[in-house]
Amino acid sequence: MILPRHRLFKRREPTKDTKVFIIFCEGKSDEPRYFRYFNMIDQRVKLEIIAAKQESNNTPTGLYERAVESLISTETNPNPQYAVNDKDEVWFVIDTDKWGEKITELRQLCELHGWQIAQSNLCFEVWLHYHFKSELPDFEGMEKSKNWKAYINNEVVKGGFDPRKYPIFIPFAIENAKLNYTETDGMPDFGTTQVFQLAERFYPYVKDDIEKELAKIT
Repeated sequence: MILPRHRLFKRREPTKDTKVFIIFCEGKSDEPRYFRYFNMIDQRVKLEIIAAKQESNNTPTGLYERAVESLISTETNPNPQYAVNDKDEVWFVIDTDKWGEKITELRQLCELHGWQIAQSNLCFEVWLHYHFKSELPDFEGMEKSKNWKAYINNEVVKGGFDPRKYPIFIPFAIENAKLNYTETDGMPDFGTTQVFQLAERFYPYVKDDIEKELAKIT
């Protein structure tokens, strides 16, 4: 199987009826680059990615504070950065990692606004794993995020996960992650991820284009 070196799709201009997914990412690089692959493949959907900043508080509650500042109009912030309508969706892509009770706090705060969370346990690389693997990974020695990164780069896909081309396998990732998903008290169990729940929301808009290109390379 030979994949093209760069992104397959040309960006299309949004329209007034475009559905927007505003995605706040805990990560500064991997997650934003992944989701931007899908941005404006179809005019009906736009993924607006807000990446963590080096100097910002990227804890779960820190991301929430940034979302409030970016989305909610107040007396002291009458013109937030984004105007969200009823059909748009707000998501947080976070890792279980070391955050503990801060994730529970974020979930409680998001419920107030109808915002959604896509949590991976332990890290975003769990989601990347399922683009290529249909089963749970071997958990031995995988208790740290850096070990997951090494696993993806050395064992799952040669040369590492290239966000310019491998996100095209998202339909397989959705199927595999959903098949293996389990949770405890609303939290994904180790080696599982809720990112498929976010993917299922925007994938129908880009499905035809993705499947057309997949047919050429698989």
